[in-house]
Amino acid sequence: LHCTLRCMAGALLYLAAIARGTAGMASLGTRTHVMKSAMEHFRPPTPRGLPKSSAKTPTLSPALHRIHRISRHVFGALAAYELAPRGTLFSQNNLSRRHVSSSARAEEKDSGWESGLREAARSIFRSACEAVDPINAVERALLGTDTTKLVVHGNTVADLGEFESIHVLAFGKASIGMAKGILHAIGSKIDESVVVTKEIPEQGHGLPSQFSVLLGKHPTPDKSSVDATQSVLAVAQMAKSRDLVIVCISGGGSSLLCAPRNGVSLEEMQQVTKDLLASGCTIQEKNAVLKHLSRVKGGQLRASIYPATCVSLVLSDVVGDPLDTIASGPTVGDRSSIRECMDIVEKYRMYNRLPKSIQACLAPDAKETPKPGDPMFAKDVVAVIANNRLAVSAAASKAKSLGYTPLVLGSHIEGDALEVATVMSGIAKSLRKDGIPIKPPVAVICGGETTMTLPPVPGLGGRNQALALRAMKEIDGLEHVCILSGGTDGGDGPGNDSAGAVVTGHDYQRALRAGLDYNAALSGADSYNFFKAYEHEVWGRANVMHLRDGPTGTNVMDIMLILVQQQQ
Repeated sequence: LHCTLRCMAGALLYLAAIARGTAGMASLGTRTHVMKSAMEHFRPPTPRGLPKSSAKTPTLSPALHRIHRISRHVFGALAAYELAPRGTLFSQNNLSRRHVSSSARAEEKDSGWESGLREAARSIFRSACEAVDPINAVERALLGTDTTKLVVHGNTVADLGEFESIHVLAFGKASIGMAKGILHAIGSKIDESVVVTKEIPEQGHGLPSQFSVLLGKHPTPDKSSVDATQSVLAVAQMAKSRDLVIVCISGGGSSLLCAPRNGVSLEEMQQVTKDLLASGCTIQEKNAVLKHLSRVKGGQLRASIYPATCVSLVLSDVVGDPLDTIASGPTVGDRSSIRECMDIVEKYRMYNRLPKSIQACLAPDAKETPKPGDPMFAKDVVAVIANNRLAVSAAASKAKSLGYTPLVLGSHIEGDALEVATVMSGIAKSLRKDGIPIKPPVAVICGGETTMTLPPVPGLGGRNQALALRAMKEIDGLEHVCILSGGTDGGDGPGNDSAGAVVTGHDYQRALRAGLDYNAALSGADSYNFFKAYEHEVWGRANVMHLRDGPTGTNVMDIMLILVQQQQ
């Protein structure tokens, strides 16, 4: 009885060690020590007065002997597994995972349909991004423009010969491409101009010397954004009544174009931007607040350009293409108000944490932004030249060419990324199990921009990877099904190189077998590291699930896909 009780104590120690290890709280060395200690409890005690070498196992009753023998066999197998030589165990952002050998990887074979399905999804996503290439978008919009006239969407909007100078001000993730499109259309007539971008391609920007190409920071502005904006304002303010200023606006411009109001420091602007991003608010809510803290947003850049003629070309990254929200509407009247901004910061419980200078900008008697109907906007031309709807349409055409029946759900998808993932997974289940509303092969395509509410210390990975991570579990077990979510700018949140991810109905079980902590990644907003670990541990190579094609030079929000093949 004494010996059996010691066996049971050893088993409890082992289970405690495993529990601690699963939670990422014990290293392999600690678990090995506990295991060895536990094994000692499975050895019968030495009778008193005898040396260990002469100790004999005490006689047990038949029932206790069977319990003890079975316990030792089972425990010995577990101990052999636990203490066997292994590759390095490593932890990253609390993702505990056991090393997978090359032979184990070989067992995790593609199901036969997965690689083809993932590649089809990638191909559809790339077609969507290519359709909104900024150079092509500008050239399509200005078709018919020459050195004598400026034509926008088939309408002549300006006689170029009437202007003494023509300036281009471009800002946003697509600014370089949009500036090149303008250059191709009217060429040598362009005078001093400024381009503000998030990054310059390795091969260079390719713009002539009259373009000053400057770097800013996204998604949170820094001093480079402020300095670049001063250059934009300098050109805007020197424009005269007989000058033309062509403003190229694209997603990311709200951060890249940053000029805090007097009394508001850059650090305060950075903090409120971070707080808004982490709050889970919509882009419309975020930009409404930022407009009232700025000297250029919400129509205020147009005020600096006035009385010169202003033509704005817009590449939309906002659901529904509201002109006063895209890049915070620097050249159009602002429909938001100080009262609405107060409602927003109170809704997300931010007001009491705001610095006094920012509270002052949101006070009832603070200066408002220019509103629609102001005379300075009367003769302006503002044209959306590319948007998410165009990208979704191109994706549908590509899907059809690959043999899928496209089902387009539009370009107005909003809401929490994890909730959208659940809805998309439900659609996938209906298609796979019931053939409703369309029998496979089918490609469900939609676009928009979801949001995330971040934990206090988030990991890496944005809304698209979070959506894919949630969907991975939701579609577990579905054959010939994949879900993709990706940002058309080639990025998905700061600090990582992926636009999103594509997952299949077999990925969740593989992740569990690889020892990945799915729940920790989901709750810790650490989808990027989860997928990176998955690719390393299961496939031994990158870019199986991640979408790593690099910056696209455009930005029209996100594309989401469900592909369902016919089952063989």
